[in-house]
Amino acid sequence: MDNGTLNELMKKIKNKESSSPHEVDDFINKNLTPSQAATVNKILQDPQMISRLLSSEQAKQLLGRLADKEE
Repeated sequence: MDNGTLNELMKKIKNKESSSPHEVDDFINKNLTPSQAATVNKILQDPQMISRLLSSEQAKQLLGRLADKEE
């Protein structure tokens, strides 16, 4: 998955007013390979996996950059 695709996915997830879960799911299925989509969906359905992912250093850096862009 390239950075542009990841950035677009993050925008859809973050923009709750205009993106329904169905629209995010559509984006995942249209822009990722079936294997990538399956991995993303598996992660999104597992609270423990989400917690581990969000506690990683890379996630903390990404969330920090996203928070900086909001200001």
